[in-house]
Amino acid sequence: MKRIVRSVIFLAIANAALFAQSQVRPRAREIGIEVGVLPTGPLNTITDVAGVKVGQVTIIRGDNIRTGVTAILPHDGNLYQDRVPAAVFLGNAYGKLTGSTQISEMGEIETPILLTGTDSVFKAADAVITYMFGLKGNENVLSVNPVVGETNDGYLSDIRSRPITPDDIFAAISKAKEGPGPDELWRQFNDRRRADRKRAGADVSKNRLRRKGYNTSKSGNTRWFLHDRRGDGRAARSSQLRAPSGAGNDGTGTHGIE
Repeated sequence: MKRIVRSVIFLAIANAALFAQSQVRPRAREIGIEVGVLPTGPLNTITDVAGVKVGQVTIIRGDNIRTGVTAILPHDGNLYQDRVPAAVFLGNAYGKLTGSTQISEMGEIETPILLTGTDSVFKAADAVITYMFGLKGNENVLSVNPVVGETNDGYLSDIRSRPITPDDIFAAISKAKEGPGPDELWRQFNDRRRADRKRAGADVSKNRLRRKGYNTSKSGNTRWFLHDRRGDGRAARSSQLRAPSGAGNDGTGTHGIE
């Protein structure tokens, strides 16, 4: 068993080194690490499950706010009136996860699942309650169980300011859709760019699409640059690119939540 584990680790490291040379961040399966025995869906994303939708909002304000909200909808109906089976599994971890005790007790979920920055969990939960109370058919509902998870984005953003607003939550929910999420869209976009440049005879072994970590115009658009790298690693030329449709105008992606 130890020999097998060592072989898997060696294979993963060797493959990761090959990917590192091209500066493209691989997925686990691309470097030989496969979890479980079942095959992935066509996109290898949560939205491969029929009816599941994901929405995301990135929040960039000034020089110190780089955060966001992700909403996961098990279906697009009224979740309180049409609840779905659910469970909570913790693997050597802790966090500010709201709503988990009711799921463990009753085995069902009755609101969208939200993910955001650690200190904004409780503001997000309050906004989810407001959202659920406002749905048609919930006029007489007295209590709902919001489910909100978190990630600590304090190294990117002013986490103490708790910048999430109810409108951010509502926007993430309203943007939820099936199909590939922002990460997958960017991978596809990067792959197409590299393929086009390779066909044109360009050396793409050290090129990558890079997202700038700041807003660049009043309209909220973000500039995206493809940097051609010389052997010394310096940028030889930069060309402004058009962001792929659906990938969002974000420059940091703190949550998947991106």
